[in-house]
Amino acid sequence: MPKQYVLFGRLLPPITTRRITILISAVFIFAVFSVIFTLPSAVPTGPSLSKFADHKFSIPQFKSHPQWTNKWSNSLNPFRPKSHAPPRQKDDSHEDSAWFSDWKWLSTPFSSSFTLDESRALLPPLPDRPPIYCYYDTAIERDRKLADSESALLLTWRRAWWAQGFRPVLLSSAEAMNNPRYKDVQQLKITPGAKADIMRWLAWENMGGGLLASYLVLPMGPRTDPLLSFLRRGEYPALTRWAGLSDGLFAGSKEEISNAIKLVLSNPTIVNAETFLEAIPPVTDLPPVKAAPAGAAGAAGAAGAAGAAGAAAKQAGASAAAAAASAPAKAALLGADPVQAAPLAATSPSPLPAGQAAVPGQAAPPAKQVAARAIDPAGAVGGMVADDHNDMKARTKDYPFIVDDTPSAIAFYDTQTVAMKYIKVGDMIHRDRADGLASLNQLINAHLHIAWQNLFSSGVAVLKPRAEHTTQMIEAATDLANRLAQCSVSPLEASCPPNMPKCEPCVSRQPMRVRTPPTYRNTSTLYTIGTVPHPYTFQSVAHKQGAVDVAWLRRKSHRDAWLFDITKELLGTGVSGGARVLRFKRAVAGEFAEGHTLWISAEQPLPTDVDWHFGFAIPAQGRGIKKGESKTPVPGPERLPPPQHDKDDGPVASPDALAKERDLLAKAKKLGVSKNKKDVSMRGAVEAWNLADTEAWKFARAYLARSYKERATWEKEEAKYSGGAGSELGRRDGGMFS
Repeated sequence: MPKQYVLFGRLLPPITTRRITILISAVFIFAVFSVIFTLPSAVPTGPSLSKFADHKFSIPQFKSHPQWTNKWSNSLNPFRPKSHAPPRQKDDSHEDSAWFSDWKWLSTPFSSSFTLDESRALLPPLPDRPPIYCYYDTAIERDRKLADSESALLLTWRRAWWAQGFRPVLLSSAEAMNNPRYKDVQQLKITPGAKADIMRWLAWENMGGGLLASYLVLPMGPRTDPLLSFLRRGEYPALTRWAGLSDGLFAGSKEEISNAIKLVLSNPTIVNAETFLEAIPPVTDLPPVKAAPAGAAGAAGAAGAAGAAGAAAKQAGASAAAAAASAPAKAALLGADPVQAAPLAATSPSPLPAGQAAVPGQAAPPAKQVAARAIDPAGAVGGMVADDHNDMKARTKDYPFIVDDTPSAIAFYDTQTVAMKYIKVGDMIHRDRADGLASLNQLINAHLHIAWQNLFSSGVAVLKPRAEHTTQMIEAATDLANRLAQCSVSPLEASCPPNMPKCEPCVSRQPMRVRTPPTYRNTSTLYTIGTVPHPYTFQSVAHKQGAVDVAWLRRKSHRDAWLFDITKELLGTGVSGGARVLRFKRAVAGEFAEGHTLWISAEQPLPTDVDWHFGFAIPAQGRGIKKGESKTPVPGPERLPPPQHDKDDGPVASPDALAKERDLLAKAKKLGVSKNKKDVSMRGAVEAWNLADTEAWKFARAYLARSYKERATWEKEEAKYSGGAGSELGRRDGGMFS
């Protein structure tokens, strides 16, 4: 019998295990609270313990900061009121793609959190394209064949400048007639060549300045070239031309252009000029400039004199050569036969010694005298304050121009260049101008292709994740890469562009290599073509699933598998889907990506305007130059070793596997456009399970659609002018060309 305990004459109930647990817990809690609230105040603080005992811990509290509170309340509060989506923008959709442009595109992983629309992608703002003008006089009568040849050449010019980020615009006499100075020009007794060239400048001034180029001037260099980057900014502080380009390219503001036209129209010797450059009076014949205040004189004047003398001595040779080449180049621009116009160069002044200006009919004094005349009596150079901007406007021998160095990324196919470097084409132009211009157009297109191939010495990479199952999915990208690796047809197959004399012609080197790596590699010498599939397409093809259901999706599929595969080498395996999406967006629409990558959709055909992305007409598959390569007969063909396969390109699929891939891809494409309620629900489930892959697919597809929309809208508008010349839509008379 258990022992009974008595307290104050009463029997105590037996203490069970449960009651002991509760009692011990209560004592422990009481002891802890006693230590926390009584011990610090009961123990006196000594000198050595004060820094610890006096420290008080505070419980974190939410602050009532407006920005902080709004940020978290908007993202975490499930009961927040609904917000309207941002207003629609102009031209913000094309076919089944829609977008919204905002600077937050690179800080927002998922577009729907900003656009509040699951079908609208958040893209970077569309960059402004500075206009580049070319004067083409449609009033000159041309036969049908010649008009088509010139239109094809203008189309090549437009395509090349568009790919470099410019907006090419053709001007005609209609723009020149809108200039108030047009009547003054009509009253002058000048040569037809000078009149046509002045009309070009009147049309340019009427458009407000910018860039003025000949259709024989084309960009052939990397998009990151310093000069091309400068020209894309659209800000030209001084009237500029370039050594070696003669009158092929100018840049300037409307004010500077107006000043140059005034100088030409006020020149009494304009009757003897053949071009606009020849009609500019020498700086020695200009009236003296107004003196600056005495306070502005002094050291600035002395420094300006030295700078003017140095500039005159340095640029004399280049200016003389440019003036000598201006007449035949202008003749080619205005529609005359470049070869027949060559004698015009003989009438131009010959190159003068350094320190003298190349002015038709007379020689300028030495550079020291030119610099001395540029200094006013007060000592200020050109009557201006000696700051950086005014130094460019100082009256040097090239006034009113600033002559820059010969550009390395711009090619000029003027008369002398064609006659000296491309004799076959020059002879064709001499015999038949229409056929000759068609041959020149073919040569220029081939040179644009060669320049592009020389930029990417490592070849073309076609991304192929899960290589054993995605051969059919990347078929369009592979075909495009093989077309780019071909050699364009050219009348001079081994020739180089005039600005790249040491290039590697396509026919004289190994074929451009086409790789199929599984991941994206950020290499400047490797062009990347990516095929972005819908998550359903990739899950179906990569796992050979004819029908994807929710159970399989949750238990066996990998989330965001496509984006993980193409970025795992670049970012590793421990990065979230949001971070991968941001890196992918930079690879699609970043500044570096403009000239190094192209991303297409797996469910849509290759864009019809892909030539405008590269800047040249890509030859169709099998229609490039056949190099005539042959294999040695020893050993025999049956004894030749099989071609080596790069392991990085992945395994080669068998014919049966390709047939199955083709069926799975067709089913996935069919489900993507299906309106069936069950299919739409399944498609939505796959997108919700693969948020990063879905965002990448929407972003790449919308970015490509916006590029097409921009170019198509511009071309439709420009086809209204200049008789439709240089447009793929054809001329107004019904003529079509390509």
